[in-house]
Amino acid sequence: MKNISKEIVNVLQKLLLTGLVTLLCGQVPLSSQTNPELDKLVREFEVIDLIEKLQDENWRTRRDAAKALASMGKDARPAVSILIKTLRDKNKEVRKNALLALLFIKPREESLPTLMEVFTDPDITIKTSVVHVLGSIIPKLQATISALTGVLSDKNKYVRRAAVETVLENVKTRSIIPALVQAVSDRDSYVSITAIKCLVRIDPKEKVLASVLIKTLGDKDRKKRIFAIETLAKIESETVLLALIQTLEDGDEAIVYTAVKALGEIGEKAKIAIPHLVKTFENQSSFVKEQVVRSLGKISAEVALPTLVQALNDEDCDVKRSAVEVLRQISRNNRGDLGIQAQKTLDKLNINK
Repeated sequence: MKNISKEIVNVLQKLLLTGLVTLLCGQVPLSSQTNPELDKLVREFEVIDLIEKLQDENWRTRRDAAKALASMGKDARPAVSILIKTLRDKNKEVRKNALLALLFIKPREESLPTLMEVFTDPDITIKTSVVHVLGSIIPKLQATISALTGVLSDKNKYVRRAAVETVLENVKTRSIIPALVQAVSDRDSYVSITAIKCLVRIDPKEKVLASVLIKTLGDKDRKKRIFAIETLAKIESETVLLALIQTLEDGDEAIVYTAVKALGEIGEKAKIAIPHLVKTFENQSSFVKEQVVRSLGKISAEVALPTLVQALNDEDCDVKRSAVEVLRQISRNNRGDLGIQAQKTLDKLNINK
């Protein structure tokens, strides 16, 4: 009881004088009372007690103390400094609960120096924990952005992964864009792809985004290129269309397939791609041909018709099936000559609506 402040003692004396001492004897649950002053002081005392327990020799005591502080949320702010240091605890369970406590408490900007000091620890688990806590500090603060910017270029890929995850979950400030643009070129595909997701979240219409994605089309990593193509399909730009059209000549079948599909998703605005798609149909495998048929149907049913007729004679059953499905859609959705022509083509094959 030696740690009880003079302020708490004064409040207890007032309670004794008013006959409320029974509350402290367990007759009435403390949580049911409406005295905010008492409640605040008791919580402060609890935090002081738990801070002491965080330094106990028994790891279970330290773990439980961290867990209790987590349940207190922002009321446990006085424990932030010791909790940050506890991220270096030798016991995994203690570290895990210290991290959870910090995430619930949401440290303030003044905690950044201590956090970055702990970040210098060589243990990767500790470093990634610090990164996740950084995201809980008001993400608009320039100090937080600066810290995350530095972490995005860390030597360890797992630390960089934690950094982009933290940015994706917490940050929408434009000042982080330059660091994210650099992260898109990361040799780790997970970091690169997540950085693209961050850029999309911050501003999907940002010109920088289209430029970065087009540059990524030339990357050696297939995962990055495929994700870049899929993202470009959501950006309306002639430059983007031309980049996707150029990708149709790529030597990787998976890349060509993704580009064909992306052009189909753009729809009517991708009409300039039709001749290139027709050429792709003639020179690619059945896997790509099938997608060309579907994409042409989405871009322009009228222009797609000759290629659809050609697809009906293809050796591959899946290509034929796709052509039939697109012709049925044209027949159903067009009441004029185009719909009639599509239905006549189906009739010749004895295929009903």
